[in-house]
Amino acid sequence: MGQATRHTTPFISVAEYLEGETLTDTRHEYFDGEVTAMAGASDWHETVGTNLTIDLGLHLEGKPCKVFKGDLKLRLKINLADVFFYPDLMIACDPTDNHKYFRERPTVLIEILSEDTRKDLMEKYLIDQTISSLQEYIVLGQDPAEPIAYVHRRSTGWKQEIVREGEILTIPSLEFSMPLLRTYRGLL
Repeated sequence: MGQATRHTTPFISVAEYLEGETLTDTRHEYFDGEVTAMAGASDWHETVGTNLTIDLGLHLEGKPCKVFKGDLKLRLKINLADVFFYPDLMIACDPTDNHKYFRERPTVLIEILSEDTRKDLMEKYLIDQTISSLQEYIVLGQDPAEPIAYVHRRSTGWKQEIVREGEILTIPSLEFSMPLLRTYRGLL
């Protein structure tokens, strides 16, 4: 009986990771020296994200907050480990949080639920609660047949609020609200 071969990947520094991300079209998440490629998104996922990006962008025009859709990294430190991942939408309002390739102090994070990401979202949710600037964490369903948003707010101790079809999605930290169904336009 032979021994199992252990496959290890070499440690990648933060600088190597950030440089590598500028040289490839594939996005990667980073956790303490390990890099993992990310899967692509579905049509529904992209439509929901784009619709919300447009509405938030228009609402925030002329304000210090900026909306980033999927291609700007969030950088965290967790127990001294460096972590980078790509939120589906990230709204950052701190003008001093201005690195070219990432943000560290977002106000709102929005993830769009898919079968591939369902398992990862709970882990990200627990991690994201450690971000002192974060005011809302929102998870949107991507299926237009079942419009839903799971909203977690710092002001409520991160208790989950569910917003359904016919209800209003509200983001108090951005003074933003809109009918949830508007997020699914083009899919209904």
